[in-house]
Amino acid sequence: MSDDSLDALISLYRRTARETPASRLDRRIIAHAENIRGSWRWPVATAVAAGLLIWLGTHHPASSPQAPMTVTIDMTAPGYSEGRTRAYLQSMDILPPPSPDAQYLLSSIPSTH
Repeated sequence: MSDDSLDALISLYRRTARETPASRLDRRIIAHAENIRGSWRWPVATAVAAGLLIWLGTHHPASSPQAPMTVTIDMTAPGYSEGRTRAYLQSMDILPPPSPDAQYLLSSIPSTH
């Protein structure tokens, strides 16, 4: 943006910043505010009623009681289950797939049969 266009924008802003609304518009705003002043009770009452309904909906007990929660206690020694799982996994005869380098080296070994 050049300095000339910036100066033009600043002067346009300064002209519009000093504008005042027409007196007809001021009268319409004041008349509208006076009409609304007496009717503010309905929206407030509606909001209070909606809040009360939401509160009742969240704090009212459920119509059917829920089943009591059951808690099981594991009586085994701490770490026993983890050690048993580790031993089981280590006893499995599964090898990870060889890397591409290992596959190449294994395929280049001459067979002795």
